[in-house]
Amino acid sequence: MPGATQLLSVDAEQSLKGSRAILIAMILIGIILFAIDRDLATHPAYYAVAIVAVVVCIPEINGHVSKFIDRLRSPSVKIKCLTAAVIFVLSALFFTQCHPRRTEFISDISR
Repeated sequence: MPGATQLLSVDAEQSLKGSRAILIAMILIGIILFAIDRDLATHPAYYAVAIVAVVVCIPEINGHVSKFIDRLRSPSVKIKCLTAAVIFVLSALFFTQCHPRRTEFISDISR
């Protein structure tokens, strides 16, 4: 049944093109909504989001971004340990610097 396999791949390719068109339309709608918003001066991150959304639509750049995201999905053991250490240090700093009375509360409980 070689014809069925070929027909299936054509359908999958057409579906992929359709989903790309939907994705591009959604990105364009988002960009239009950002442009309509008069609050752009106070939120410059909107410009960054719009630029990144447009740049990612370029196939060559999209391939590199996809590879980078795939690497983030399955980090090495070293990166997992480093991430855990950074989160631990940041949370310890948060509880000691932002909430100094909380450490007094914890020490009162432990007595």
